[in-house]
Amino acid sequence: MLSKDFLNKARAWELDRAPTICTGCSQGCNAVAETRDNVPVRLKPRPNDAVNQYYMCEVGRQTYRDFARRDRADQPMVRQHGALAIADWEDAIAAGVRALSGTRVTVLASPNLSNEALFLLQQLVAQLKGQGTFRVVRGDVVPLPGAPDLALRAERAANATGARLLGFSEVETVADASRLGDALLVVGDALDDVSADDLAGLSSLVYIGTTLPAVAAQLATVVLPITTTIEEEGTFTNLRGRVQRFLQARTAPGVARPTWYVLADLVAAAGGNGQYFLPSEVFTALAASQPAFAGLEYEALGLRGLPVLEQGVEAAAGVSA
Repeated sequence: MLSKDFLNKARAWELDRAPTICTGCSQGCNAVAETRDNVPVRLKPRPNDAVNQYYMCEVGRQTYRDFARRDRADQPMVRQHGALAIADWEDAIAAGVRALSGTRVTVLASPNLSNEALFLLQQLVAQLKGQGTFRVVRGDVVPLPGAPDLALRAERAANATGARLLGFSEVETVADASRLGDALLVVGDALDDVSADDLAGLSSLVYIGTTLPAVAAQLATVVLPITTTIEEEGTFTNLRGRVQRFLQARTAPGVARPTWYVLADLVAAAGGNGQYFLPSEVFTALAASQPAFAGLEYEALGLRGLPVLEQGVEAAAGVSA
């Protein structure tokens, strides 16, 4: 199967490849991200009998377009004299911590963040005495005929299970997460369908994302650019509790940094332990402190993953079809 975007644009032997995990839903299909000249051109299924056999759905195949967007946030910015201005990373991190200090903090995280990013975000929430929330898009379950336990799942996100296991609460809207006077830290959520009125009454807004939504451009105190899934390395936990690794397939634009790296800097700037230099180091700390991930080792996951949930624990984690 070839998309019209890819047809006659490149030969298969001209492409660079890296193993990744589809972010189209919570199934966690194993995939290969293919790029040419650092541009994502397609996603193809990668065999894993425990997850997706040899297949992936058409919705999953088309998610490569999300990674090829040209409207990327690629420079840290701090609001000065009413307008966002480019800043260096150190100043932007310090400004972000100041904007989140001295008031109740609400975190709105994307359920497509890696386990490593969510773990560090959990640490930041604890330091700032805040609360961690996420919202997830839902749709109909669409089974793939002839492939047992393979479907486009209701949760259209890769790591909602990981978010729940790490203590994040699901909300329907931004208004459900925050209240008057809160500082709001948004990480990875694109703020779709969110207006300036929805964010009225916040003491500050710190936005960490791959793009810059109009509402964030209008209201954010600090903007920190991060990488997409195929521009960084980490792990997701699928709806069956399988922890799976994804690897970097392309370089990020501008000076955007891996999500876990940015969050580690924020943790350190807020006075915590953010001295991590590799995602594997973050995962080791995660497995050592979180009972659900106990006993797992980053390298031992390989490229097919290992189960994190014990029998019967799936319902407690909010796993659904």
